[in-house]
Amino acid sequence: MSVSKHNHARELLSRDQIQEQYGLSRRWLELAALNGGGPPMVKISTRMVRYQRGAFEEWLTSRTVASTSQPYGTD
Repeated sequence: MSVSKHNHARELLSRDQIQEQYGLSRRWLELAALNGGGPPMVKISTRMVRYQRGAFEEWLTSRTVASTSQPYGTD
């Protein structure tokens, strides 16, 4: 992986940036952070989390399915 791609994958995104760039609502991300099942996050402080772009995109990829009846995370 080149330095540029490595830095891009490690870029920290806010919930607002995730909403703008990927279409997941800020509220959904807040609930997923509270209840589990959402993308991995970096806890910066008690009131701030960020998402590494690469880890977030891997999480999205892991949820790709061929049909709505197929559970995510399986082939």
